[in-house]
Amino acid sequence: MVALREQSISWDGCIKAAIELRNQKDGAQWELGDIANQVVKVPMVGRPSSTDDRVTVTAFAQQSGIDKQSLNVYMRNSAFYHPSMRGYFNLSYSHYDSARRAYPKSLEDAMDWLEQAEKCRWSAVEMVTQIMISKARTADDDLEFSSIIKPMDNWNFDPSRFQWEQQNTTNGYGYIPGEIYANCFWYFVKPGDIAVDPMAGSGMAQQVYDDRAIWMKSYEYEFDLHLFDLSPQQEYIQQHDLLTGFPLEYADYIFMDIPYFRIVKKQYSPDNSHDLANMKLEGFLNALNVISANCCNAQESGGKCTIVSPNYADWKENRVIMITQFVVDAFRDAGYELYHKAYATRRIQRHGDIQMALQNNAAKKHRIMMPDISEVMTFVKR
Repeated sequence: MVALREQSISWDGCIKAAIELRNQKDGAQWELGDIANQVVKVPMVGRPSSTDDRVTVTAFAQQSGIDKQSLNVYMRNSAFYHPSMRGYFNLSYSHYDSARRAYPKSLEDAMDWLEQAEKCRWSAVEMVTQIMISKARTADDDLEFSSIIKPMDNWNFDPSRFQWEQQNTTNGYGYIPGEIYANCFWYFVKPGDIAVDPMAGSGMAQQVYDDRAIWMKSYEYEFDLHLFDLSPQQEYIQQHDLLTGFPLEYADYIFMDIPYFRIVKKQYSPDNSHDLANMKLEGFLNALNVISANCCNAQESGGKCTIVSPNYADWKENRVIMITQFVVDAFRDAGYELYHKAYATRRIQRHGDIQMALQNNAAKKHRIMMPDISEVMTFVKR
């Protein structure tokens, strides 16, 4: 506490030292916290006569020109971390503050997370995110059912707490949160069922199945999962064109995250005319009719099929193309009935880049809102 030692241990001396530290650009928080803690604990000339520490801190903050809320944070951190610990890790003050807030009663836990943050080179925000994920999983361990499984049809998942990371793929596409697969498997797949994902994308379904103990917990069971795709991104996904027929003779449950109309054009297979992502509306609708019929032929009465899709804002034609209604119509015509709907946000605004800003302006200009919600539509064969 160098600044304090240069002054007499008095109220005025502490105020002067605090003002000098306040004017420093960086690194003054620790010493300011030390000085304020000393002002509260050590009797000194000139200190307000009140026995209420809050009054003393308020007066000190006012006279030194330091925000009271910030000063309280500095005091807590300086009291929590011994001076020998403050430079132990090559991290920012925000790291230390965040770790203490997360574990105000456990210095050991706070130091453990600071060590991890330094090792993994996390920013303070990234460290807090990892702490939140860890705490959520720990709390989930005490519950009969996993918090991953939603009790309602609003499947709104926080990206900072996703259980599964995107697989490494060549182009980064073909990804939806694993939590969507987990909920569909939980609600629609029975033990021993044959489940097929014929548009498997990055293979997220396999990750979710392999980790089923996490979301099934004590109710864990096995089922037979098969993955196919027109352009496989993983070795364990078999190549198959769904427009030529269903890949298996039979399936109890089918899941498809279909290529979103026009949104992912040429992003899966640029030159493949059988890729739904590359089709114009008429071809896309014809393909839906073929796919729904092929799925229906592979299922018996009571078999379920889930399709995930948003709608599409067409600013050139000044309309919203209701893809989800076309899906419903195609599967009803093929021999299904709509069994259930859930709604999952795509969180398109999270990108926050210049392209997103331009799209926001375009939506307002054309008065056509961008669809952010994907409908998770589950059908049952009649």
